[in-house]
Amino acid sequence: MKRFIPFFILLIFIGQLIFLADSNQQNWIMSIADKVKFGDKIGHFILYGGLAYFLNNALKFKVFQWKNMRVFRGSIIILIFTIVEEFSQLTFASRTFDLIDIVFSLLGIYLISNAIFRSFVKRIITRIFKISGIFRVL
Repeated sequence: MKRFIPFFILLIFIGQLIFLADSNQQNWIMSIADKVKFGDKIGHFILYGGLAYFLNNALKFKVFQWKNMRVFRGSIIILIFTIVEEFSQLTFASRTFDLIDIVFSLLGIYLISNAIFRSFVKRIITRIFKISGIFRVL
């Protein structure tokens, strides 16, 4: 259960940002994103990529396999959440639907989860080799 704590903290944070945006309010993070070029896109990349990583980590990087494709289960869940949330913006006068936001969210989900997972696997393999004495790391 402890593995889910970072995921829920970030999910609550993102939920707060979504609520504020839906009610046409802002907080300091949204003001910064408005001032930075492509700040919204960077936010989608980092927030949804981080959310996917934390959920994948909590689910112990379990994969869903379909034909020759293997996808992390957490990434699929976050991708669906991202798409639903972006399309929900069509129902709010204060929000604007942007397909590019989905693209940046997808890039974040894919790149952040995969990069961190590869690093995680590399550390595990190194640790196994170290323990087994197959090779020495200086």
